[in-house]
Amino acid sequence: MLPDKSRPLSLAVSPNGRVIAMVLVKDGRQQIWVRPLDAFEPTALAGTDGAADPFWSPDGHYVAYDKVGVAFFESREWRRRGGTAVPAKILAIPKSWSPDGRFILYAQINPGTGADLLGISVEPNAQPFVVAQTPEPRPGAVFS
Repeated sequence: MLPDKSRPLSLAVSPNGRVIAMVLVKDGRQQIWVRPLDAFEPTALAGTDGAADPFWSPDGHYVAYDKVGVAFFESREWRRRGGTAVPAKILAIPKSWSPDGRFILYAQINPGTGADLLGISVEPNAQPFVVAQTPEPRPGAVFS
C-alpha cells in the first residue's frame, strides 16, 4: 500500500527482507518512506526531502541515501537515534556499505578528477578518506 496520490521512484529491501525503504513523491515532496511488510502504511523519514537511492546497512538498522550535495545515513528509528551527514560541496552519491557496517563508500563528482571514490566511517565526526582518485568513472563501486 502506498499513500494516496504518491509516485514511487526507487526502493530497497532490508537485509532481513522485512522492511522496505522507498523514495516516494507525494504532494510535490520527494522523501524516503519506510514500511515494514507487516504494516499497511509507510512512514516518511523526517528531514529526507529531496532524498534518492536508498540502501540498507548490513544489520538493517540504517538507511543510507543521497541528496544534492550531501550523502547521508539515517537510522530508520529516526526520531530516537538521529543520523549523520557527509557534507560535500559537490555531488556525493553513496554506493555501498561495508559488510562489517563500519564504512560507507561513496562517489563524489569533482571537476578535475571525475567521480572520485571516497570512504567514511559511520562513527560520529568521521572524516572522509580517498579510496580512488583518477579521471576514470567508477559508477558501480561496491564493497566485496
